[in-house]
Amino acid sequence: MNTNDKNLSNWGIRASHDWLLPVYDQMKNLMIAKSILHVDEIYGQIIYRFDGKSGQSNAYNWVYRSVTSQGPTIVLFQSSLSRARYVLEGFIEDYSGTIVCDGYSAYGKIEGVTFANRWAHVRRYWLKVDSKNGQIGVKYCDDLYRLERKFKHLSPSKRRKKRQNYSKPIVDEFLDWVEKSPFYGKNALAKAAEYTLNRANGLKAFLMDGRIEIDNNPAKNAIRPSVIGRKNVIQKPFLHLLPAKHTKQQLNRSPMNIRFLIQP
Repeated sequence: MNTNDKNLSNWGIRASHDWLLPVYDQMKNLMIAKSILHVDEIYGQIIYRFDGKSGQSNAYNWVYRSVTSQGPTIVLFQSSLSRARYVLEGFIEDYSGTIVCDGYSAYGKIEGVTFANRWAHVRRYWLKVDSKNGQIGVKYCDDLYRLERKFKHLSPSKRRKKRQNYSKPIVDEFLDWVEKSPFYGKNALAKAAEYTLNRANGLKAFLMDGRIEIDNNPAKNAIRPSVIGRKNVIQKPFLHLLPAKHTKQQLNRSPMNIRFLIQP
């Protein structure tokens, strides 16, 4: 049979859309029923974009992952031209629970959702501060990580108790120190202090629930293959395979709005 690469790719996409999308939707329903999710996103590029932007503009691959303490782990990916909040809102829809994520502004102010922020990002900000205060900030973070390594194999209920007894005093002391210190201006120290205080509630979320991680490593690990293979992947939309009724926003929310072509 004579054919070409385009037809072969389109047959694969059509088969995935018709047979795998229902499986994806069912997995999504099971995931949204859980009370804790890890979410992250990385940038990529799409050669032919329907929004008129250059192929050099960033697109984004989102990852959603459930936690092991709530049954078999589910990991789902979603590709979008945008990093805006509506992408996350379109995926989680009526979700109610906790999302472990970065401090990016899209993660916030969604009704029914509590956001738990990563301590690794806080530590990174303080690590950039070339002074004694920077070292103090990093030490607070390191003390929390040291405790987390000790609590790693405990049950969620026992881990919560340990955190209340040992981690909470460190968090409270750290935030109190940052809030009362005169860290002003546009230097690295002021930026670290501002980042920390602006996300204080999200940084304290792990203290209240032993199932919540101090970091977003489960999502980071799930999306790592996309990061490693980013330079070897060409992404193209397959709009001609989707019903004409789809709007651009709906396409952005679709988990299958792009295809991947691996370069030899």
